Amino acid sequence: MRAAWKQIARRFILEELINHPLPWKAEWDWTCEVVAADGQTVAKCASSEEAEAVIKLANEIQKDINEGEEWVEKHLKDLEN
Repeated sequence: MRAAWKQIARRFILEELINHPLPWKAEWDWTCEVVAADGQTVAKCASSEEAEAVIKLANEIQKDINEGEEWVEKHLKDLEN
């Protein structure tokens, strides 16, 4: 089940990365928000640790994009259809 959740999270974050560039940062408002370089809030988190985990995963996915990883290519093709 944990692997399924990670796969879902990777897909959601990949879709945010397509529209909202890195770097992302954590900011506190009423919640801890992850904000992209374009100023768009891409995630609302319960804690700063959760926000940092989202940012870490986004950076890992960006690395996968840059390296042309197969799962990224497959997901991008699925989005086109």
